Amino acid sequence: MSLQTTWKEELIPWSLLSYERRDLLKPIERKWGSLLAAPHVNESDLHQFIAEHASLFFGQTSVVISRFDLGSDYQVDLVIATDEASNGISYNLVEIEIPSTPPYTRSWNPSARLTHAIQQVLNWKTWLKRHRGHVRRFFPSDYRGWEEFTNFSYSIFIGRRTSPAMTAKRNELAREIGIEIRSFDYLTSLLRDRISNVWDSTNPTDGGSPNLATRNRLANPFTQAYTWRAWKELVDQRHFECVHFVPKNAWELLGQRTYSVEFDTFLSWWGSLPRRSKWRHISRLFLRD
Repeated sequence: MSLQTTWKEELIPWSLLSYERRDLLKPIERKWGSLLAAPHVNESDLHQFIAEHASLFFGQTSVVISRFDLGSDYQVDLVIATDEASNGISYNLVEIEIPSTPPYTRSWNPSARLTHAIQQVLNWKTWLKRHRGHVRRFFPSDYRGWEEFTNFSYSIFIGRRTSPAMTAKRNELAREIGIEIRSFDYLTSLLRDRISNVWDSTNPTDGGSPNLATRNRLANPFTQAYTWRAWKELVDQRHFECVHFVPKNAWELLGQRTYSVEFDTFLSWWGSLPRRSKWRHISRLFLRD
């Protein structure tokens, strides 16, 4: 029986990773920094790293889908599905570029790479409006204003942080076109914040909260992005719930999850602890719940 099978029988205080065993997550941050600094890093390598550590970038209850197909025409790098409680599900479609290309040229014009990324996102927008059947099936939501796509947002990650003037210019363009444009340093900030604030369990909601053990499993910080195939299987289920969709689809979500290789390292350490030491840590979960 694998380590990743046996852990499901236990409560695990994930917050240990933010203080006592912070060393188990710091290598992930260092790898990310090295990746950004590499002179010839490509989009595929960046995408793979982000997808493998999805929960550490986008939160332990965000559902991140990697390489999301829009028919046979386009493929979105990442789609982040956010539980908006009784408002349904919102979706953020993400285009990943590279950190070495600045969004603007020295003459203050959008770079060729940014221009291409913007056009890609505009193509997605047009495609979605023309294929509402695909949207109803694979972007389910009870969000008010769904027909007007008010629950959709779009993001481009490109370049590094430069001068305040360049950032202001980028943000002005983002407001004009309705597409968020972020640097890779923003992703670094997200990663550091998540590493510093790992949750022991997902928060209870008024949508029929799962028990503590299930919420503890949902909070696993080593969760990878879901594949496009896994997401299709999830939303195609007849009983899929759009309202409070994380707690109400908890078992289905957990059944499709995969975890990064660092999870095995953590489990090896956790499994080596004496029972008394484990219980001392686990007892904190009951006090917080």
